[in-house]
Parts: sequence; structure tokens; C-alpha cells
Amino acid sequence: MSLLVLSDDELALLRFTCDLFFVDESPLHEVDQLAREPADYAGTYAALVERGIIDPHGFRITDDALNRIAPVTECDARLLHLIVNDDGSVTQEDHWLLDEIAVVYERQTTATGDHHLFGPDLDSTELVARLGRRLLPRRAEGERFDAVLSASELLATSLLLAAADARARRALSEEEARAAVSSIPADDTVLPAVSGHLLSVGKKKDPKRIESTLRSLIEKKVLLRDGVGLRLASSLFALRGFSSRRRHTLVRTDFRDDDWLVREVTLLPVEGSLFVIAPARGGFRVAELDGESLRTVLYDATGPQTAPEKKQPPQRLAVLLQARRV
Repeated sequence: MSLLVLSDDELALLRFTCDLFFVDESPLHEVDQLAREPADYAGTYAALVERGIIDPHGFRITDDALNRIAPVTECDARLLHLIVNDDGSVTQEDHWLLDEIAVVYERQTTATGDHHLFGPDLDSTELVARLGRRLLPRRAEGERFDAVLSASELLATSLLLAAADARARRALSEEEARAAVSSIPADDTVLPAVSGHLLSVGKKKDPKRIESTLRSLIEKKVLLRDGVGLRLASSLFALRGFSSRRRHTLVRTDFRDDDWLVREVTLLPVEGSLFVIAPARGGFRVAELDGESLRTVLYDATGPQTAPEKKQPPQRLAVLLQARRV
């Protein structure tokens, strides 16, 4: 089955099988707190048996159903996938994870009550493959752009792209480049960045800061010497106006006993390529992705803090939960 749909009554009945546990972080926690009972026990039970969700011999949830429901009720992590569409609208998809098995969950309210939709249970490899199918990695030949930029360098790059776009050319004179980045602040700490949005710009000009920033951007090949002027790397030119472009943002939150751990990455589809902007040591990584690097980025953003090749083979939740509760 591609989608498991439960009514409020069906979910309420499943609570009484003693196979479901609810943690505080679960989107279904309130269902457990309200301790709702089904209006028709016999009819609800018969419907669940007929659909293969309850095993009538043991009066328990079947393994297939448990594998889908348990990551939502007993979640130890959440992966939020936000898609900013071309028209500015935002689409949200929530994956809930338990022991690195992910399930998409959505609640729909209708005239007959709430319905709870559970997607297929996906291990890390299947989750990465599903997300990767929505994105087109780099198709062009030649050297890929890949650099770590500080907050001020990322802002300077955005300003240079805007200046080049305003002039309808990629090359800028050195004076034009200095003028474009003249508003960068002297301290990176005043430059918060969230999902590609740079939120503040300094007001005082700092000539030394401007020169050091341009020099660093040349070293990192954001800017290339072009005769007497400077030229933006051709692949970066596709990023102009990136804060208002279509983009995918993945935010994984791990629910730890002492604290929550959050990871965020933004993927920007552009013509003929795909870029990633993600926090990195020293600033933000800005890179073009090919098929293999896209796979690595998705594993790092959505999976555990270990390399995919070092992970143990995933087990289905019915086995893990049975072992945990013995």
C-alpha cells in the first residue's frame, strides 16, 4: 500500500492494542493525551482487520502498519522539507524518524473528522533517493564551483551578482566591484543568514575590509581576473537573486534528552545546475552538485552523523520495537 489512511476512531482503537507509544515530540501526542475512544468499537475493529492493519489472531497491529505508524508516534527526529515555489508559495512536507526509518505524515481535516495519512516507511538510502528524484544535479561539463564563504563574503557575492545583473554583464571594473561591496559590515556577527536570506547590511564603509573581501573572493574563484577588471564565475551568475528563487530547504531536528540538534541545508535549482548553501566550518558552503555530491549532501542533511558506508544495515521497525520492549 502506498498510503495508510486512518480515521480518528481507527487511531483511537489502535491505542488500546498496547502496540503504540506516544512521545512528547510526536504530532500525535495530543491523541494519546485526550485518550479518545472510538464511537463504534466493533465496526472500527472489523474495518481495521479487513484492511490488514490489525491481526485478528493476536489483536495487535500488523508489522506493515506498525512500521508506518511508530516513526510518527515514537519519533526521535523530524525532517522538515520546505519548497519555495516559483510563485512564492511554500509547500511543506514532514518526515518523522525513528531509528533512521522515515515516514511522511499529514493530518487532513474533513467534514467527517480528521484523517491521518502515513506514507511508506523509508530507510536512509530510500529517503535520499526519494528526495534526490525531485532535484536535478549539475549536467554541464567542466570545473564545479565549491567554496566556503564567510557571512560577509556571501553577502558580498550577492551584492556583486546584483551589480552585474543590473549592468547585464558578468564583468565589472575594479571600481564597480568596490562600489558593489562597499556596504559590507566590518563584523560577520551582525550578518545572520537563514535559508538564503541575508538580513542586514552595514552602513559605514571600511576600505580595508572591502579590499580584503575582494582579495579573498578572487582566491576562492568567486571573482576571476579579466583584463583590467573582474568577472564573476560563470556558474555563480545563475545564483543572482537567489533569496527569491525557487529552493528546497531541509531541516533535520534530532530530539535528544539533553538538547535538540538541528541541521539545515538549502538547495537551489538553477538552469543546468544545482547549488547547495549550507553552514560549514568557517562560514557557508556554496557548491555546484553533481549526482554523487548531491547524494552525499542529502545523506549529511537527512541521515545520522556517520558516513553512509559506515552505517549498519537498517532494520525494519517491527523488529527493533519488539527487541526494545522485551
